[in-house]
Amino acid sequence: MKIILKLLFIFSILIQVIRSNYLDCGGNKKFNFDNVTVLAKETKNNESVIFFIVNGFLKENVYNGNIFTIINNGPITFIKEKKPFCSSDQFINCPIESREIQYSFNITLPKRTPKGQTLYSTVWFTDQIPDQIGCFNINFTL
Repeated sequence: MKIILKLLFIFSILIQVIRSNYLDCGGNKKFNFDNVTVLAKETKNNESVIFFIVNGFLKENVYNGNIFTIINNGPITFIKEKKPFCSSDQFINCPIESREIQYSFNITLPKRTPKGQTLYSTVWFTDQIPDQIGCFNINFTL
């Protein structure tokens, strides 16, 4: 967790914090969210990298699972992505014991993603079964 905080401090100079509120969209409540933060960074290629930082309590041990993310603007879907919950690019390795966690992941939006318009995202987490353990909706503007 200290590593994540240090990285966030370093990136805070380079990254835009996006003001947004999240809405818990259900699941079986095995991953309860306390806070969700969205950060954005524009790359040299004019793509936007979106960082999701999730603080919450994991009520069960997770040995494997996935994160599903959909980002759209009305009928246009810009991202529909599946990532492993436990992977080498994450700061948390599985198994993850039941506890308070801070989890972060990123998504690269394509160049065609509009700036200044509201983007709607849904993110849900599954465990090894695969049961949905948590879900949130968050809207943001680049």
